[in-house]
Amino acid sequence: MEENGIFWQVLIGGKVSAGDEISFSESLLCYIVELFGKEAKVKFNSSGANFWCQVNKLGKTPIPPYIKNTPLSEKSLRREYQTVYAKLPGSAAAPTAGLHFSKKLIGELEHQGVEIATINLAVGLGTFAPVSEENIRRKKLHREKFQIPYSTVKKINKTKKAGSKIIAVGTTTVRALESASQKILSCKKEISGSTDLFIQPGFEFKIIDGLITNFHLPRSSLMILVTAFLQFRGEKDGRKKLLELYKIASEKKYRFYSFGDAMMIL
Repeated sequence: MEENGIFWQVLIGGKVSAGDEISFSESLLCYIVELFGKEAKVKFNSSGANFWCQVNKLGKTPIPPYIKNTPLSEKSLRREYQTVYAKLPGSAAAPTAGLHFSKKLIGELEHQGVEIATINLAVGLGTFAPVSEENIRRKKLHREKFQIPYSTVKKINKTKKAGSKIIAVGTTTVRALESASQKILSCKKEISGSTDLFIQPGFEFKIIDGLITNFHLPRSSLMILVTAFLQFRGEKDGRKKLLELYKIASEKKYRFYSFGDAMMIL
C-alpha cells in the first residue's frame, strides 16, 4: 500500500526492529518506520519511475507460500501470475479468479453478447491472513482500495434495469462492488474508495447475481464470503453446501488455491 509514493505497508520475513535499514542494492534502501505483527510501515529512499524500475529489476513475484520449488522462471511467473487485463501496479497479490480468463476467452464471451465491465483493485496484504478473533469481533477485514469507472457504473445500472445478471470475477471484486452499492445505484460519476467490508452469512447482496471464484484455503474470509453468497442464493446451510462442493471438487481432482480451478455460483 503506497502512501505519498514513499511510505509502504509491507509483510516482513525475519527479525527486524524499528529504525533498521535494509539494503536491496546500492541505490535502493528501505527504513523500518513502525512494526505491527508481521507487517511494517517502511520508507524507501526512492519513488516514482526510478523506484518502479528498481523494483522490477530486483523484485520477485510474490507467489503464495504453499507453492514451493516451482520450475517456472521469474519471467514466466510474472506472466502466469497476472491477469491479461491488469493495467496498474499496486496489488499485494493477483486477483486469482481472473487468471482463468485469456484474451481469446474474453473475446468469445463478448462475441456471445456478454458485456465486460472493469474495475481497478489493489489486493491488500490481508488476503494472505486467516480470519482473526478481532476480525469477527469488529466485523471488519483488511482494507483494500478500489476504483470503479463511470463506464462500469453505467453498465451495472443498465444491466440491473434490464433484469440481467451481474457476475463478479473474484471475491475482491465482490467486496468492492458491494461496499459501494449505494453509490453505484445512485451516482453518475466514477467511484473511488477503500473497503474493510467483512461479508458473512446473512449479508444482503445488492449488486452481484453470480460469482466466479477459486477453491480457497480453509479458515479464510474468502470461504466465509462464498458461504454467505450460497445462503443468499437460497441454500439453507451455506457452509454445509460449500463443504459438499469442495468434496466433489476433491474427488474429481480439481486443483485448489491460487493456480487452481474455479467454480461459478449462480
